[in-house]
Amino acid sequence: MDAGVPSHNHTVCVYSTRSGRCANGTPASCITNPESNILNRESCILNPKSHKFQPEYDQKLHLSGYNIPAMHDQQHEHYYTAQPSSLRQPVIYEDSLRGMSFRFWTDHGVFSRGHTDHGTDELVQAMQLDGARHILDLGCGYGIIGIVAAKLAPAAQVVLSDPNERAVELARQNIQTNGVHNAEVRPGENYAPVVGERFDVILTNPPIRAGNQVVFALIAEAPAHLTEDGRFYLVAKTKQGARSFARQMEAHFTLVTQVGQGSGYRVYMGEVR
Repeated sequence: MDAGVPSHNHTVCVYSTRSGRCANGTPASCITNPESNILNRESCILNPKSHKFQPEYDQKLHLSGYNIPAMHDQQHEHYYTAQPSSLRQPVIYEDSLRGMSFRFWTDHGVFSRGHTDHGTDELVQAMQLDGARHILDLGCGYGIIGIVAAKLAPAAQVVLSDPNERAVELARQNIQTNGVHNAEVRPGENYAPVVGERFDVILTNPPIRAGNQVVFALIAEAPAHLTEDGRFYLVAKTKQGARSFARQMEAHFTLVTQVGQGSGYRVYMGEVR
């Protein structure tokens, strides 16, 4: 399959978030050997309300020949964890963003497995990249924002960064899967992977679960990594402190504008003039 498979040998059916169907519609049963932890054959069935894969549902994703590690407790692990210990079970889905089609590999232990989250969608729709030559996707996850940015601005160089090793692996695979040639992925927290660099645009769907202080730090340090006319984009859920993040941005940027809103999210742009 041209999409490629990250680090494993799969036969994969691509799940479409738009049609709600698997490309080949192949139903199958979950047959797992609990002693060897070998997943011989599985139908990963996505419940669109919970975004969890479960049996006896009508949306199916078929994988085969996947060796997985033992199950770990995922409740105490958030997607900002550097080395996730949760079950490895990558799935690929397809989506249309800014009029272009994409395929994204996702996995447990990385934000928004199996679908494009509403916040990311709102940011992708709102971001303006005209004239940008150097773009940063900060806390990239498996790479949606940076990859779309790279397609929209083919003359720009895009850097994607994330502290989560699994996210970095997936983002690199997704760059290859989507035929992107002007982007790279760097591991590391906050701005550590881009010390001394400045960007025309910084884009972030920040790690809310990591705590407000982490997000505040991303905001406070952003101006030092922007060019003179650079722009900083941040999306957050209204009920999870979007307005407080906007106020924090006002303390560090000359101009803060709300440039997008929808699905319970707000997108803000900060400029230093």
